[in-house]
Amino acid sequence: MPLTPDQESNVLLVMRCVSPFSMIATLAVILHVTCFNRNRTSLINRFQAYLAVNDFVFCVDFVLGVSIVTNAPLCTIFGFLHEFVDVCGTCLVVCITHLCYKTVERGSKAAAALRWWYFAYSFVTPLLFITLLWIAATILNRGTLMGNATYECWISAAYPELKVAFIYPLLWIHMVVIVIIYTRIYQKTQSSAYELSGIWGSTGYNTTTIASRHERGVDAVLSDNPGLAITVLSGSSTVPPAAKIQTISKSRRPSLTKNDNALSLSLQEHLPPTFPEASLQRKITTKSVKMDTEKQMRRSLNRLILKGSLIAIGFVISWTPATIVRVMQLFNIPVPYWMIVCAGICLAMTGLMNASVYLVMLIVR
Repeated sequence: MPLTPDQESNVLLVMRCVSPFSMIATLAVILHVTCFNRNRTSLINRFQAYLAVNDFVFCVDFVLGVSIVTNAPLCTIFGFLHEFVDVCGTCLVVCITHLCYKTVERGSKAAAALRWWYFAYSFVTPLLFITLLWIAATILNRGTLMGNATYECWISAAYPELKVAFIYPLLWIHMVVIVIIYTRIYQKTQSSAYELSGIWGSTGYNTTTIASRHERGVDAVLSDNPGLAITVLSGSSTVPPAAKIQTISKSRRPSLTKNDNALSLSLQEHLPPTFPEASLQRKITTKSVKMDTEKQMRRSLNRLILKGSLIAIGFVISWTPATIVRVMQLFNIPVPYWMIVCAGICLAMTGLMNASVYLVMLIVR
């Protein structure tokens, strides 16, 4: 049953009240990424910026609503644009989800290597859908393709099956994929066998290098900088002869007096394994460095997973009421007015949800 003019006006009024807040929030995300954080932004933040641009156009369409239906060319333009942002938005969310999974599984470098595939999937798929939509409408030939779609200029009532076919199956598939991916992420991070050692190389830390710095011994230290070592030992400000350097550097256990505390402290962690105290200190120091690094990495991964999860939850909340409405309309089931209003509000809040996740995670460190 179609809405009465008063009901339609109320729905559009509610959406026009909510959409500006989403537009302001998405603009804040875009400005922060492009102007204030361009050189330090992460890959997921960049994709959130792409999603914010997409959501901004989405909200503009809702602000215009069905007021441009009488202008056929303009309605057609915004109808195809709405189809593009519909498909692009769901593709971006599933790409962000997979990016989180790839980062957890293989590290940030492995995830970054797929960025062009993510980009292609997010922006080529909508073009493919628009082409197929135009072909399907041409074959069915029931009149004007774009018209009043309750909330916006989109697929008209003459093509009810196309309203569902050209967004919702892809949407449902992506929802299932998102659930599967986050289930896999949860299982992986909660597994007792899960270790961060597999992604050391992707974060810039190298435990082999850290450990080797504590395994070099006195020979390596003296050979690296013999002048400094012997200057401390002898109290002289001049570099000793080469013969003296060679004699001292060959000594495995240099004899230190009580006045040589400075050299003793500087070489403490570089002593060879023949010194039990130094070996223990090396192991403690190496283990401490590795534990601190693992703690930082795990905190970063947890933030990444939390951010991706919140984006996915917002996506599901935004589209679930609209999905129910469209399916009920397809099967000619009467849709309650309150459900139509609820679907309109959730769709108008799409950009606000993504932007809120970005801004809150930016503030809360």
